[in-house]
Amino acid sequence: MTFGSHVAFFAARYAENLTETGTIDRITGRGTYNPATRRHAADTTDEKYSGPFQIRPYLRAEHRQFVDAEQTIGRYLVLIPATVDDIEPEDVVTVTTSTYDSGLVGQTFTIVEFSFDAYPTIRPALAELRLGRGNP
Repeated sequence: MTFGSHVAFFAARYAENLTETGTIDRITGRGTYNPATRRHAADTTDEKYSGPFQIRPYLRAEHRQFVDAEQTIGRYLVLIPATVDDIEPEDVVTVTTSTYDSGLVGQTFTIVEFSFDAYPTIRPALAELRLGRGNP
């Protein structure tokens, strides 16, 4: 086997284990605030990827508390097919289906780190699930 065939073999094995599907979007414009309704308009986004990936807990959740607000940040490892290379920090991962964990469906994660590798079998990204309450 050649080196290239080894890379292709392991990329195919990783692809068999991608148990979630969803989208990865880049926010291209933030919604404006409407003081009359006290709501922000939806952000504008550009879809960078739609398809399978795998998402798994990476680190224990971290709890942050402010004066009258608190936030819980869970860190997750998102494994994306190696062919996807237009991912950046602050891109948003939205889960639409999950084979084993229905609680992931509808969750949105923010990518904070993204790795490239000389042996592209899978692209790992570190993402955060940010949950909060109160006034920041």
